[in-house]
Amino acid sequence: MNKSKNLLKGIIGLVIMFSVAKMVVVSLVATNGIEINQLEKQTNSIKQENKSLSEEISRLSSIRRVVDEAMKLGFTNNSPVVSLSQAAPLALR
Repeated sequence: MNKSKNLLKGIIGLVIMFSVAKMVVVSLVATNGIEINQLEKQTNSIKQENKSLSEEISRLSSIRRVVDEAMKLGFTNNSPVVSLSQAAPLALR
């Protein structure tokens, strides 16, 4: 009778231990799931910000905008280049 009581106590103890272990594992998995969800949201947010910044870079670096900003700063278009014909060096005359 003592052996069967001890065996029953041992089995109940094992069941309780496995139940507690299962709850711990489920809790850890749930916590990891929440963290993964938060990281995915953060990743999507950063991707959207990256896309917006890339579009802004494209807009700000367009040739038309650069020319407009240069004009605002006082830069002017180059006048046509005038080249003078070179006279022969004096030593060769």
